Amino acid sequence: METGNGLQNIEKLGDTIITSRKCAILLDKKRNKCREALTAIKHNEKDHWMNFGNVFIKMAAENIRSSIKQEQTNTDQRINELYESISVNTNLLQKCTEENIQSIQNTIKLG
Repeated sequence: METGNGLQNIEKLGDTIITSRKCAILLDKKRNKCREALTAIKHNEKDHWMNFGNVFIKMAAENIRSSIKQEQTNTDQRINELYESISVNTNLLQKCTEENIQSIQNTIKLG
């Protein structure tokens, strides 16, 4: 019974790691888009149109720059949190896998 529960835990951890990795990849793409936007407005100080959901708003370049930099900071922080979570979950997954293998080996020896 423990082996089945151990396998479920391993599968849940694996799914969590994969999901976190996919989120990190999407956030990295978002971070790259922010870099591209900063580069695009870098040498042009006039007003620009910025998209907020389904709405476009004309804003000063400095306000846009500030908004994008804040977004980059938040995205970087979230990516770092995800990578830390991935690292912790990977270590836990390895530990659970080793324990599960030992449990299976002990069951085979007793059987």
